[in-house]
Amino acid sequence: MFDPPAKDVVDPAYASYLSTPSSEDAPSENVLLSVGSAGGFAPRYVLGPSLATQAIFKKVYAMKETNGDWIVVTNVTQSASKTFNTIAADDFDRPIAYVLDGQIISAPVILEKSFNGSGEISGNFTERQAEALAVDLGFPALPVSVRRVS
Repeated sequence: MFDPPAKDVVDPAYASYLSTPSSEDAPSENVLLSVGSAGGFAPRYVLGPSLATQAIFKKVYAMKETNGDWIVVTNVTQSASKTFNTIAADDFDRPIAYVLDGQIISAPVILEKSFNGSGEISGNFTERQAEALAVDLGFPALPVSVRRVS
């Protein structure tokens, strides 16, 4: 599942274009990818080159907050902490995209300029959605990348 992007960053002008095929999703290139797994003309993002891979995550898990909302907590590795903080500083108040198999699985807006080794992704998740996103981001065999939304 994914948390829906903010309405102001989805450009409907891209809806009629095909997404970049997974086989052509080169980490060093700009790509056009759809949000989620919706068929037809799903909202698209133009994404810049990959900023990091899932290797930045040490632990990812779903958690229910005291107010009843579900969030996804991400803990980064010590070696990736600087990379994650650079991404946060450079993209503060802008969305980044987590990409898995040529699909945007989450496009959270960065709300902190630095992190002390962990972060949270929120967005009206059900328990099932939060757990699925945590698995997608934290499973070592899956090729998740972090990309800047252009």
